[in-house]
Amino acid sequence: MKKIIVVLIFLINLVACQKGLHKDFVYINDNVFKINGEQYFPVMINYVVDLRVIDSILYVVPDLSYDSITKHESNTEEEILQQFRAHFQIIKEMGFNSIRLCFTKLYKVTNGYYSANNQTYSTLEHYEDIFASLQKVTDIAKEYNLRILLLTPAPMDDTLENYTCQLFNYFRNEPFIFAYDLFNEPLYFDSTDFRDKTEVVRIVKKWKKMMNKYAPRQLLTIGFAEPIEVFRWDASILPIDFVEIHTYKVLRTKAEIYWYHKYINKPFMIGETALPADNKVISYRDQRNFMREIFQYARDCGAIGFGWWEYQERWWKDDDDDENSLQHRFSALINHEGITYTSDSQYHIYGTIKPAALEIQHFADYQPQMPQMPMNFYNVVGFSNICIEGVVYDNKKQKPIEGAVIRGWNNDWSIGMNTYTDPDGKFTLYCNQPCTHFFISAPGRELKRIHLQLDYRQVVDGQYDINHLPDADLDSDETLYQRYLSPDDSISVFNWDKKLFHKKIFIGNLDTIYLKKLK
Repeated sequence: MKKIIVVLIFLINLVACQKGLHKDFVYINDNVFKINGEQYFPVMINYVVDLRVIDSILYVVPDLSYDSITKHESNTEEEILQQFRAHFQIIKEMGFNSIRLCFTKLYKVTNGYYSANNQTYSTLEHYEDIFASLQKVTDIAKEYNLRILLLTPAPMDDTLENYTCQLFNYFRNEPFIFAYDLFNEPLYFDSTDFRDKTEVVRIVKKWKKMMNKYAPRQLLTIGFAEPIEVFRWDASILPIDFVEIHTYKVLRTKAEIYWYHKYINKPFMIGETALPADNKVISYRDQRNFMREIFQYARDCGAIGFGWWEYQERWWKDDDDDENSLQHRFSALINHEGITYTSDSQYHIYGTIKPAALEIQHFADYQPQMPQMPMNFYNVVGFSNICIEGVVYDNKKQKPIEGAVIRGWNNDWSIGMNTYTDPDGKFTLYCNQPCTHFFISAPGRELKRIHLQLDYRQVVDGQYDINHLPDADLDSDETLYQRYLSPDDSISVFNWDKKLFHKKIFIGNLDTIYLKKLK
């Protein structure tokens, strides 16, 4: 009996210590976020900040495009903080409870890192100014009970690594910074091509060790883009606390969420998603429908948080030459038309909230359902000219690998397309012109690269030239979903004609692909 009492006392003390460790901090338990034992579901807006030097002092400031698209609205510390209060109150009143603070505006030149408006004042040598200003921004977020997921520059060199350790240590006792995002979309921004998966694991292990030392009560994540991140930055084998995914373009979003939910086996949240809406090319109605439907689908798939890109429309540099300018300019929930006042009339912003934000007030009422595989999971973009078939196996057990990712490109690498293997390891890669480059991998598996010309056989009647097929240059732009919509439907952006996703003129075959399991 005495031993039992001792053990009970030990367990009670252990639980008490654990509660003390997590007090006021966000932690993960039973695959959900919690604060002091209560579930916390981040409903998050992405908010971009910049760094400015004003009178030889570095300040964290709202992005140049917020309120105005041509000039900073605030030029003293008091004005800057008032601008943050106005924005954060609007964010709170829209229904958000957290912010992904995008804090990456450090510009590297030959002799250091600098802010946007001063190339002689090295930011990383004056990190005390940065952190003091960031603390004031965090304090304002606290006023509105907005938790912060802090995106910071990836510590990929010694200077940034030292900076990051200083950042961790400065905010180690700040529970309102609940997590750090240490790399935004490595798929696009990792400057080392074809970095090996094992090298990536070593890098992230180092980051986790840094956090354990300097920020032990905060969480570590990475912002992953498309599932083809698995080719290098394989979330399934990285020592991160949760997966944060970024998914865009209506035809792809459900398929990508479903893949992360089914095959990564880690808690995940949506860090970024959006349908741009200028109310001309894409309507505000469609953006609102997308907001509702993609939130509900994410919840069906078990997402433990949901984030929207972004707070207010920004005018991106060189957008006039950017084929994705619609996404860049119009994804946000606030435009640049008119003036909006806070509910107490204390603050105002220059811009009007779009109707999509009205959906946020209904988020808490939604009851998740069993997720259904998207109808277009194996032909995401609806290509209809060519279908390339194949199968992926484990190289030792000779068993099929489900959920492997296959990426194909045309001959000049200008158009790519993805698909996934089914439970039998089989895949169907649809494309609108012949593919000659293929990458294949799966969670926890090696990456295979294949380059070859396939033989194709025609499977429908008629005369077709495989090198001159209809819609050969079709790609997954922001408006492509519109060609598949039912014309009489006004409440869904996902109600497509299924027949359009299973058409083909030619079939080709890849030999069986064998993947090794990583040690």
